[in-house]
Amino acid sequence: MLLGLGLVLAIAAVAGFVVYRQALRVAALAAERERLSARIDELGAALGSGPTALYLFGTTGERFFPGTLSALGTAPKSFADLLDRFSTDDLTALDRAVARLRTDGTGFALRLRLAESGAAMDIGGQRLAGNRGDAVWFADGAARDLAERERLRLRTVLDALPIPVWRRNAGFQLTGAN
Repeated sequence: MLLGLGLVLAIAAVAGFVVYRQALRVAALAAERERLSARIDELGAALGSGPTALYLFGTTGERFFPGTLSALGTAPKSFADLLDRFSTDDLTALDRAVARLRTDGTGFALRLRLAESGAAMDIGGQRLAGNRGDAVWFADGAARDLAERERLRLRTVLDALPIPVWRRNAGFQLTGAN
């Protein structure tokens, strides 16, 4: 009888210890989940404040970060909503490029126009590191056009100078001249 009582107490002590360890593990996992959730919010805020928009197809779902890209207007509710903002021809090109990205990881770079405003958009897609999903970036094409016009203007000024101007790389090889 005493042996039976001792066995019951030993089993109860082991069960109590297992329950206690499991409770500690659950608490640690909850704390880690909170930390990761805060980090995700922090990274989302960083992505959402940039000059480009980003659409992520992650392993846990889709997420849109509109950034400060005003050409898109209101933030799309889904990727299909985003696609609806392009003209029919551009929609087809973008839809095909995204489908290739999603199926086999083929990246892309496109210049398309929004149907309503006609604003040029530079769009690029790539597979995320570790095969964790796909990213589609949207940037204002007007900014790139402005930078290209400025580059051409500076090139014209350099070419008109009566003295030679050149550029060399780190190995002292000539990489450009007027």
